[in-house]
Amino acid sequence: MTEFQVSLLRAINVGGRNRISMSRLRAIYEQLGCREVTTYVQSGNVIFASPDEPADVSPRAEAVLEQELGTRMRVLGRTHVELGRIMDEDPYPGAEPTHHHVVFLSGPANPKGLAAIAAAAADGEAFVATDREIHLLLPNGIGRSRTVAALTERALGAVPTTRNWRTVSQLHELSRPRP
Repeated sequence: MTEFQVSLLRAINVGGRNRISMSRLRAIYEQLGCREVTTYVQSGNVIFASPDEPADVSPRAEAVLEQELGTRMRVLGRTHVELGRIMDEDPYPGAEPTHHHVVFLSGPANPKGLAAIAAAAADGEAFVATDREIHLLLPNGIGRSRTVAALTERALGAVPTTRNWRTVSQLHELSRPRP
């Protein structure tokens, strides 16, 4: 069955490194056999239809991106249904959307890493970890957050990439099955 899904590329078009045009990114996904490919903002969000699971699409996309950019680019995938679960499990329903972020993980977080994040949280910062996501509440923004600084691949034992709540909501909407 073909299901709409999203690829979340880590650290693309950020700070002038790992730059790729969104048209080229769409073409790469079409080359991988994906259909109805669109992108959302310049930070590496690709929405597409594919009969393949995200766990199959992501490594293929990583390989092509590595050839294209000359550097390894991590790609995390989620289906529309998984994004819906993330939306439904919102631990901060009344929070300002710019203060709520979701850290998508390549696998479950290391409990020691979560403990380090808890120790780093300050000034009203909070988080809730689920299986492969961490919901962050950052009332003072993401820029100088000590919690965010603790969210390293090494500490978590998983690859992280973060999106704000508005982007997560929009990706869920854009990945909705078409009639």
